[in-house]
Amino acid sequence: MIELVIACFIGILIGTTTGLIPGIHVNTAGAILFASSAFLLSQVSAEFLCVLMVSMSIAHALIEFVPSMLLGVPQEGTATSILPGHRMVLEGRSKEVIRIVSVGGFGAILVTIIMLPIFSIALPFLHG
Repeated sequence: MIELVIACFIGILIGTTTGLIPGIHVNTAGAILFASSAFLLSQVSAEFLCVLMVSMSIAHALIEFVPSMLLGVPQEGTATSILPGHRMVLEGRSKEVIRIVSVGGFGAILVTIIMLPIFSIALPFLHG
């Protein structure tokens, strides 16, 4: 159990790093992990790598908006979603922009966690 928490924190660290540096995408780190997975699986469990990659991608998705808005260098997937935030940065309200993105990301994670039991009950009935 403690190894999965460690994997989560390592994934958050890698995702934060890739999210803060414009031009580096989380898929690059994922490809490196995938390429070295034969060696890594001899050292750690498959669950460790899964938790690491999922936490890395979530952290990257939440953090990548900060340099996109503050530097005005969006990636092609975030170009339309950062326009209102970039306008606020130009008005001198950059702290408010980062706070809004943080609260929105945290809220999305909470809603996902809350909805997970509902979907696990409803989806089998909807599927078949």
